[in-house]
Amino acid sequence: MDPDRHGDETEKQEREIKLEKAEFFPLCREVRALSLVSDTAVVPVLDLFTGNITGFSLEKDAKETPQKQKLPFGWKEAFADAVTPEPASSGDENTKWRTAPPGWPVCSGKEPGGHFAFVEGEEIHPEHSTGKHGGKDKAEMKQKRNWAHNVDIKTLPADYSDVVSNALEFDFEPDNFQKHAIYHLEKGHSVFVAAHTSAGKTAVAEYAAAMAQKNATKLFYTSPIKALSNQKYHDFKTKFADVGLLTGDTQIDTDASCLILTTEIFRSMLYKGADILRDIEFVVFDEVHYINNAERGVVWEEAIILLPPQTKMILLSATLPNTFEFADWVGRTKRKDVFVITTPRRPVPLEHFLLVAPETLLFRVVGPDEKFDAKGYAGALREASGRKKTERTIRNTVPWRQLAAALQKKNLLPAVVFTFSRRKCEEYAEALANTSLVSSAERDQVFVFVGSALGTLRPEDTDLPQIAQITKMLLCGVAVHHSGLLPVLREMVELLFSAGLVKILFATETFAMGVNMPAKTVVFSALRKHDGTAFRELSPGEYVQMAGRAGRRGMDVVGTVVVVASPTEMPSEMTLRRTILGEKGLLASQFRLTYNMILSLLRTKCVRVEEVIKKSFSENAIQREISTHQKTLKEAQTRLGEIQPFFCPACSDTIEDFYTNDRRLRETADVFRLLPAHPKTRVFVPGRVFVVAIEKNHLAVFVEHRPAGCLFAVLGRCSDGATETHPMATIAEPLGGRKAELSYRSILLATDTVLEIPGKEALRSEQIAEENREALGNIRPYAEYRIPLTKNIQIDTLIVERREILALLQKNNSLACTEIDAHFQLHAEKVALTNKIEKTEFFLSEKSLVLVPEYQNRVALLKHMAYLDEDGSVLLKGRVACEIRTCDELLLTEMIFGNKIGSLAPETVVAILVCLIHREREEERASLDTQDMHLLQENVFSVAEPLYRTQKQYRIPLGNTDVSTGLFYAARDWALGRSFKEVKQRTDVQEGIIIRCLMRVDETCRELKSCARIIGNAALYDKAEQASEMVRRDICAGSTLYL
Repeated sequence: MDPDRHGDETEKQEREIKLEKAEFFPLCREVRALSLVSDTAVVPVLDLFTGNITGFSLEKDAKETPQKQKLPFGWKEAFADAVTPEPASSGDENTKWRTAPPGWPVCSGKEPGGHFAFVEGEEIHPEHSTGKHGGKDKAEMKQKRNWAHNVDIKTLPADYSDVVSNALEFDFEPDNFQKHAIYHLEKGHSVFVAAHTSAGKTAVAEYAAAMAQKNATKLFYTSPIKALSNQKYHDFKTKFADVGLLTGDTQIDTDASCLILTTEIFRSMLYKGADILRDIEFVVFDEVHYINNAERGVVWEEAIILLPPQTKMILLSATLPNTFEFADWVGRTKRKDVFVITTPRRPVPLEHFLLVAPETLLFRVVGPDEKFDAKGYAGALREASGRKKTERTIRNTVPWRQLAAALQKKNLLPAVVFTFSRRKCEEYAEALANTSLVSSAERDQVFVFVGSALGTLRPEDTDLPQIAQITKMLLCGVAVHHSGLLPVLREMVELLFSAGLVKILFATETFAMGVNMPAKTVVFSALRKHDGTAFRELSPGEYVQMAGRAGRRGMDVVGTVVVVASPTEMPSEMTLRRTILGEKGLLASQFRLTYNMILSLLRTKCVRVEEVIKKSFSENAIQREISTHQKTLKEAQTRLGEIQPFFCPACSDTIEDFYTNDRRLRETADVFRLLPAHPKTRVFVPGRVFVVAIEKNHLAVFVEHRPAGCLFAVLGRCSDGATETHPMATIAEPLGGRKAELSYRSILLATDTVLEIPGKEALRSEQIAEENREALGNIRPYAEYRIPLTKNIQIDTLIVERREILALLQKNNSLACTEIDAHFQLHAEKVALTNKIEKTEFFLSEKSLVLVPEYQNRVALLKHMAYLDEDGSVLLKGRVACEIRTCDELLLTEMIFGNKIGSLAPETVVAILVCLIHREREEERASLDTQDMHLLQENVFSVAEPLYRTQKQYRIPLGNTDVSTGLFYAARDWALGRSFKEVKQRTDVQEGIIIRCLMRVDETCRELKSCARIIGNAALYDKAEQASEMVRRDICAGSTLYL
């Protein structure tokens, strides 16, 4: 064998380094090191989606794209840019490596043929390495930077026409903000588009879908709710042929180029590393402000953190104050630049009016210029105060019929009336039941559409009271929209409203979370709502989200917003200003730990749980300062290493105790703040000499008390240097000085020396110092006046502690050192640096993460309950719990392994599962008979109660632990094949809620099937399948008008 070649191989082995854990690779199980062998760069790469390791090599002088196996989309260019070298200047053999695309590591050459270090998102030159060609280290190269970039949308980039390929032709001229977003997508960037409601954010996603089809890649469009996913599928299907849908209820063309799905399902796919993720080029996160949702906001954070590194993100949100901060977090998490594009104004400006019931006069309170109209508000107050207190006024009844007529007369229809109660939605709509707001032709259109839509139901289901009620309203041009409606009715209302056939819609705030369905007018029945805990005013963000539905682009010059008030409940001017014009709420992290998250991450080992916690939006502010703290740590370590150890026969052995006790004495000096209330102690007598801290330690003679402290005659000029680095034994020479008023906190020690001093007016510090030079010179270090005890526990504790500390200090040999001040300062600096290093290291470590203690407690519980082994590997119960997302994963897993599910009839399984899913109101709770209550006790409560006790023992916060009974009989009757009309008679829960819970039970049954497959329990699998078939029928079949 060639000895030179053998030497090269040996050098290669010695030079090969381990790659730091790539935080930007959430799905990566292993990334190998990069090394150079002669003139060839060799990169062993693990294909994250197939598990195959691909050998990837490139000659230094090669100009063509290197040979490689098929890789996930976007990595071809990433490898070519990251690994292809450019010649260094002046024929230097070193290699300069190009900047990698966002999210890909860059390598920097140490020396010809040498090994490499990976640096994320930076262009690195050879002189930056730590080898002989450079001295800068990696921390200096990774300077703190902003990953988000605000885009000025006033003018287009000079190369706009060259960059934009017109992948999609719009039938309108896009706004500048849309053009800028398209430009950055074409440049391969991620974008955050924050725009007002109905501004046209979806057009950006549509363009990206066209780009994906052109590139033969995929776009995933995630939305917060199934209904919105169905609506988006309907809209995209009208523009693109290759569109799929994936929700808990529906799967259509899941291999399509454009896939619409819920964010929860996308998160599950990321945890499982689904093959469908291979060719994703774009992911759209719609309604990103939903991250503020306390229950489900965490899903958005998990999905962003786990997103494959090659994927470009399109984040769509309402305008919020901290969009830049959020985009910066996204960019830092994914190691990608994110371009923030916001719209300064609405496409259709709004006017806000106050209506004083029961009349229909409108008083403008905010104009299109977004300025408060004080005159308009004053007019509304006069109208309210002059109104006679009629019976209707006292009842605060809104005259909806007169209001509808007034809006129709002023051409302000269609209108959405936001009401914060499902019951009141229907009550207000009933007031217009006999008022027709549509023409006869429009009425015929509604009649035909309703007949066609209801034709999908069984005849007995069309006889439901809610269907008859809503149909009657629709034929008058009136409708309601809330979660209690049957899904088919809710979709009928949405489609008719978008067609202009519903003139007044009474809706809860969930309608504001829908697709682009603007109205000419928005009406608020109140500015207060119940948030599940208490009544409160609407936040500015909530108000703007709903008010933003007013004003149809291209149709209305201005949108109208009406706030209904009554003479007895007039909103104050401050309330209106705050609600309408106040700053909208910030995007705030709702990140929390769940057992499913922990077990899924530990099972896949794609990324550590601590890393996910660290990358959460809640940790963003801290993580932004990481580079600063790393620099601080290095500087402190360097300085500590520069301090030379000293040897002093007088104090080397005792300086540490001396320093510690001196610091302790300072901590007890707070006693002087408390002693003025106890004059009998005679601490504060005129002429007593104190040691006070003014930059350095000084002697000072007490003169008198002042409101904010004491008047002292300070002996000695103030000099440079902090008093904390000097022992109390070192006192500035008592020459000259001044009178000074000092706080009690400046006092360090009260000596046992009392001087004769003249009156306050004749007092001169220089004179005192000169006349008492001998007495002052005889003051012994740490010789304090023996303060009498006061019978106050707090004060006496401090006095006793001071006596003990003073005794130790007076006996310490360090007092004999002639250089005690210099040695004390040196030791103080070492202690300060050591403390700073420890504090900074803790800050940089995972122990400082807020959720780490809870994570450790949850892991301890999972080990205790045999979900994890002692090494943290996921056991069988843990694998089962990973499959459960629709309810409490531990509770259902314990029920499965306790044979609580397998021993029940399928219809009883449905009834019990609905109890775990439904979150009922107090009035919806049902009373169960003795036999059924015993059934719940034996199969649910007997498992839940010890489980919750154990979690409390491990100090784990519990959410809602109630087991709801309101739908027990309704769900069982439905599973037994009874009609929905019969089922509704068994409960007070509204129809839409019943359907939603039954559909959720169907999802849980599918999860049970996955659990049974893992366990190998065929009987449980069959039972779950039977239960699913019993639930998924007729009106619960999951059909939608949008498909």
